[in-house]
Amino acid sequence: LGHNVVYLSLEMDDVEVAERITAQFTQQDINFLWDKRDDIREEIETASKQWDQPNKLIIRQFPGGTIDVNFIRAYIAHLKLYGFKPDVLIVDYAGELKEPPDIPGWEAKYRIMRDLRATGIMENMMVMTAVQPNKSASELEKDEYIDESNIGGSFDQFKPLDGFWSINQ
Repeated sequence: LGHNVVYLSLEMDDVEVAERITAQFTQQDINFLWDKRDDIREEIETASKQWDQPNKLIIRQFPGGTIDVNFIRAYIAHLKLYGFKPDVLIVDYAGELKEPPDIPGWEAKYRIMRDLRATGIMENMMVMTAVQPNKSASELEKDEYIDESNIGGSFDQFKPLDGFWSINQ
């Protein structure tokens, strides 16, 4: 849609993320991207001509547990120095961010979510992340849905959120 997006992965490497996004963007089977590379390149080049800058997506992997929200803020500031101001930040996923030391895990998870949301407000960008369900989510029936009571780590981590969606298999 023409937005500048930063995708920080704390699990998958950047090539895997890029493959998934490319497959979704071009509506191609992820298993045959290489075979369709010429069509994909043409489609992406055509789409990028409508934007003021061709690079609208930055994907970066960091090892889980090595970065925190302050690091993310510094990384965003670094990107802005080079002329890339994100409209959307995707953190895949917040549960793998480095937790503040010497505080209980539930409070650390709350602070991470609070600070991610604050970063979005300060930078005027949307922040999206994912959280893991707890054991109770696996015990739900087909007509039941995951809600905040089924999320692992901390019920409090939902307090600062503007929205929450569950994706159920």
